[in-house]
Amino acid sequence: MSTISFTLSSPEEIVCHFEARIVVVPALEGDMGIMVGHASIIAPLRSGIIVARKRQGTALKMFVEGGLLRLTSRRLFIFVERAIPLAHISLSMAKKRLKEIEKEIAVFERKKSHLPLEYSRLQRNLATAVAQIKAVEKSCS
Repeated sequence: MSTISFTLSSPEEIVCHFEARIVVVPALEGDMGIMVGHASIIAPLRSGIIVARKRQGTALKMFVEGGLLRLTSRRLFIFVERAIPLAHISLSMAKKRLKEIEKEIAVFERKKSHLPLEYSRLQRNLATAVAQIKAVEKSCS
């Protein structure tokens, strides 16, 4: 079976690079499977799970916070804000983080301080926490 060169990168490092049979990514409109021969595209990603099947059949599962993919006929580059192995995220910790963010938002809204960038950061953190919970729950089912 043909493979595609897959590279996952964050601002700090190249997270992984290997030949993959298929890579499933969290595109904005829904999950998208990518294999050799897929049309070339550049597309934004939402926070969610990337599953990359290696040539040997084993799968890499990473939770990513947003990002962008660039696909050519034989190469897939994914650039993300942050990548965390799915196995490193526990449901209890993700739920705890969600509660902490919800409290921060409540305090922010009570103060009625309207710092758009701060509020935007809190909303992004909230969306990421919700996505992590969904990702862990999905991987357990």
